[in-house]
Amino acid sequence: MSSRKKNNRQNYSTKIRTVLSDQYKNNKLADIDRLNHELVNLYQSIKLTTKEIEIRNSIFTRIKEVIEAELNVKVEKFGSFQSGLMVFSSDIDITIITPLIKSKSSSFLEKIGRHSSINNKQEINELLKKITNIITKYDIAKNGHVIHAKNAKVPILRMVDKRFNIKIDICVGQEVGMKAGDFIKKKCKEHDGLDHMILIFKYFMKKRRLSDGMNGGLVGYAQFILLLDFFQTHPMIQTNRITVKENLGVLFMDFFQYYSRFPFEGAIIDTNKRKYIYNNTSKTCIRDPIYEDVLTNTAGSCQSIGLIKECFYFSYRIMCGAINEKSQSKCLSDLWIRHDQFEKHLRNEMIKKYVKLFDKN
Repeated sequence: MSSRKKNNRQNYSTKIRTVLSDQYKNNKLADIDRLNHELVNLYQSIKLTTKEIEIRNSIFTRIKEVIEAELNVKVEKFGSFQSGLMVFSSDIDITIITPLIKSKSSSFLEKIGRHSSINNKQEINELLKKITNIITKYDIAKNGHVIHAKNAKVPILRMVDKRFNIKIDICVGQEVGMKAGDFIKKKCKEHDGLDHMILIFKYFMKKRRLSDGMNGGLVGYAQFILLLDFFQTHPMIQTNRITVKENLGVLFMDFFQYYSRFPFEGAIIDTNKRKYIYNNTSKTCIRDPIYEDVLTNTAGSCQSIGLIKECFYFSYRIMCGAINEKSQSKCLSDLWIRHDQFEKHLRNEMIKKYVKLFDKN
């Protein structure tokens, strides 16, 4: 193989075509500004209120108290529940930390990431069975129904909270997920506006059912790393020539255009090295930046990357068309994400119920 060809393999890249420059040329800034304003409003409407966060914390506290009272374990938050980047449909992610299982599985987790070792699955499932009995004893799950996915790569309990109909996932030994939550919070502090983009993007993906890893979607943590890669790649963000929160529409158009063309089949996204490495696997590969010495793929379960890229391309093209034609649509952002009015009703009813039950003020 020639050195030139080899070097090309080390740096797969697709230039970000900045939509903002096109708008200056075409005097379409009025519509772009309108889209930016609508996306800021969307962010404000989909992010959880203080009361909604209180509701989730009250559910977690109750589960933590009953499990820790019965078992010699620690109950902790992880995932979006830990990072705070939740939307209404986000699950409450809970992990059980126990020294016995941690000591047997940590080396394996360091090597391959989030999967449990085969030798350890029996112990994990025995612990999850005990937790199922505790959840049933204290009448936490809706209709007393707890799903125990024993044969999943990561054994897990799934249920719905009886009082507030919020989905809950409980697994064991997810120190990796806790590290990811801390990493997300750290990066959101470093990159102003990243929290706005990830929350809108998460909502966008969930509405299209493209976020469930068990069904071949791109999981939330991989979505975050993809956006982090975008922030580290975008020339106007890197040179501080654009304020993210004031230009969400422009940046999402750049994002959709860029990753709709990205050669996932040939490149590994690695935000630590700030370049794309040749992908010699058959999977979409978005590397976990927490582990620099070991390749841990956060997108290993994603089987729908072709569909996701089509979704990005369609989203980019439909907004370009609306802006070029000076669309009279009441809300441009509805072309991407329409805020569910029934969801808004459910959120209000949940808050009313919580206030009635617990808020004495």
